[in-house]
Formats: sequence, structure tokens, C-alpha cells
Amino acid sequence: MDSSSPVSSSPSALTAPYYPFAQRLDPDLRQRIGRFLVRLSEAWNVLPSALHIGGVQLMSRDPVAGGGFADIFRGTHHETDVAIKRLRFHTFSEAKRRDVQKRLYREALVWRQQSHRHILPFLGIDENNNFSLVSPWMQHGSVIHYLETLGPETVELVPILSQVAMGLEYLHEENIVHGDLRGANEAGQARLADFGLSIFADSTQGAFTTSSGAGSTRWMAPELMQPRQFGYDRARRSRPSDVYAFGHVCLEIYTGQPPFFEDNSEPTVITKVLAGERPTRPTRDDCYGRSMSDELWRLMKLCWTHQPSERPSASKLIYGMVRVEQSDRASSQLVEGSPKDLRNSLTSWKAFISDLEDIGEDSE
Repeated sequence: MDSSSPVSSSPSALTAPYYPFAQRLDPDLRQRIGRFLVRLSEAWNVLPSALHIGGVQLMSRDPVAGGGFADIFRGTHHETDVAIKRLRFHTFSEAKRRDVQKRLYREALVWRQQSHRHILPFLGIDENNNFSLVSPWMQHGSVIHYLETLGPETVELVPILSQVAMGLEYLHEENIVHGDLRGANEAGQARLADFGLSIFADSTQGAFTTSSGAGSTRWMAPELMQPRQFGYDRARRSRPSDVYAFGHVCLEIYTGQPPFFEDNSEPTVITKVLAGERPTRPTRDDCYGRSMSDELWRLMKLCWTHQPSERPSASKLIYGMVRVEQSDRASSQLVEGSPKDLRNSLTSWKAFISDLEDIGEDSE
């Protein structure tokens, strides 16, 4: 099928109203149906008609943001503001265009099937442009832009990180790897976006660059940089590589800086990471006058464990973040509470440290 053609004749399964009731199905059955739809789409090179939406209008022909493989426009869909991510298909060869369209259809099907409060919804593909993905417009943009707008010192950061972990756990339970977890790819209210779209960066620009000017190398787990060092024949994004990136997201949200921001050379960063080096713990001044707790730093270091199999799962991240929140409350009681509060807080700290040790042991 030509890349600019709308949905053509296809099996009835591809036009069935699957999505409205999908979330009420048994999870295993829903995943099997989803995989079946993906196989049908790949075989026929078409999408379910429900995924193509009409009435999308650009507010301006000038993109509000852009990068190496896509431009983002602000638009409307039935008087609702939307974000339109348009892949730069005009730069592709015909063969590359067919390949990217096939990947895009697969990701659109996967994204549309997801429903979670910390996952950015996917509305569909613009029927007038098969390379444009439409999602709700997030007023504050990415988490980083959100913090810059409101002032990072005025926002509680631990709840945001907890929400990111919850979104990541949901994806992993759905057998989905995000693949490009960064502060720039999370909407302002901690709703994960762009999961799976890293494949387009790989296919259009090479393994170590994405739409970000800094590239995604700085968030990459070592096994993605040098897979053979870990016994893999090729780089493959995975749940452990997402968890590794989560540690960097914590650092980025606290400091407003990408990992290894002091190094201008991407090859230098790669060399450091493969040698086992990780970012240094940020100071209070690095974190806009707030302290990063020992508990959060310990959890981040667990995420950065060199061997993928030794990193905690996303579920363990959530548990760890709960304990981080509890320790933060205990710390405030140490400052403001009575001697009895102090004894209770110390008891909470002992339990917290024991639980964190369990997280590390369970991931081994």
C-alpha cells in the first residue's frame, strides 16, 4: 500500500470496534487479541479504521518543537487542543518509508491499547497524513518544562517520580518496553509518552541519537552501548534498560540537567559508562537548594547496576519510592517532632533500610 493512502480493503477484524471495550477484557485475552491485530496489520499493511481520525487542524504550519526525526505541531481535534507528532517521512527513501510506516502502524496499535492514568493517551493517526500521531495537548509539556515553568523548588519531586515508576510498571506488565525514558518524554503530570517511538530514531539516525539535542546516549544502559560485552548479539531495549534510565530520570528531575552534563563528548560518556562510572551524587546547590535523600540515592544506584539482571523490577521501584516518601516524612518529624516522634522515626528508618536491602537482594 502506498504510504500516503488511507485505510484500504482489509479483514473485518481490522475495522472492528475493538478499543472501546478492550480494557474490560481479561488481561491475557486482551494481549492475545492485541498481538493478533498487530500480525494482521503487518500482513495487510493497514490499520484498523478506528485508528485514523479526521478533523485534525494545525494551529500553525510552524512546529512548536522538533528534533532529528519528527516535528511537533499544536493543533485541534473537534475544538480540543492536541499535539501532532509528524515524522519527517519526506527525508526517507521509498524503502525506508515503507519500513518506518510498518513500524509506526505497530506502535500505534500497541499505544492505542493502553489505558492508565500515568500513560499519555493516544488518539490516533491523522487520516490526512499517515505519518502523524495525535495525542492530547499537555499544557506544561514535558516534566522538565513543567518544573522550569513553576519553579523546581516549589514542586514536590518524589510524588512525580513515583508516578513515573507506576507508569513504567504498567507498561512492563503489558510486555511493553518504553525504550526512551527521559524527562523530555514525560508529560507535565507524569504521564509517560513516546514509548516505543525510539525505534524511529534508530531507523532514521543511528543507535545513539534521538530527537533530543543531547541524544539519548546519556540515558542508555551499558548493554545498549556495547551488547557483546554482555553476551548479546545486538542492542535490544529491555525492562532492565528502562529501569537504568529511571535512575537518570530521577537525577534529571532533581537537578534539571541531563546525566553527565559536564561532559560534552558522547564517546567520553560511553567510555565512562562501560567502565562502570556513574554520575556523582548531586549537592544541595545542584538540586535547587533541596537535598536528595540517602534513600533515593541508594535506589538510583540500584537502577544503575552494571549487570541488567541485578537491577530491580519496576514493581520494586514503586515499593522503593513508597519507602522514600515515608523516609522523607520521617525526616520532617525529626526536625519538628517530640522525643517520642524521634524514637518512632528512628524505628521507621530501621525498617526502611532493611526493606531497601531486600530490594537489592531480590533483584539478584
